[in-house]
Amino acid sequence: MARVVVDVMLKPEILDPAGQAVAGALPRLGVSDVASVRIGKRVEIEFTGEPDLDRAREIADKLLANPVIEDFSIRVEDTPAPAGARAASGPVDAVAGCDPVEPNVSVQTPAALPADTPLVPAQPEGEPGQ
Repeated sequence: MARVVVDVMLKPEILDPAGQAVAGALPRLGVSDVASVRIGKRVEIEFTGEPDLDRAREIADKLLANPVIEDFSIRVEDTPAPAGARAASGPVDAVAGCDPVEPNVSVQTPAALPADTPLVPAQPEGEPGQ
């Protein structure tokens, strides 16, 4: 079964804070030869019959991309992606440091919390909670 792949990226003139965060973190990993990083999203659409590029373009234009700030490209992919190419299982992709469901959300998890660390910020006595 063929699938249609829609790649959505911010337009070049739009700032990409998530991409800037990744680019800023690369030197800590010993990578110093990357000039910039742009982050987008990939959407796979499987049709029940033959892939309909016109319908996929309509879906992308009306639902998947914001045409004011994003561009998209569409292509047909004949073979399914290998299992290893899919998002990491679990809530956080530890290598990229981002949520695989919401790739624009940066997630930082400490290796371990001290045993006495409260999970909810303590409210000073006498002050109402928010």
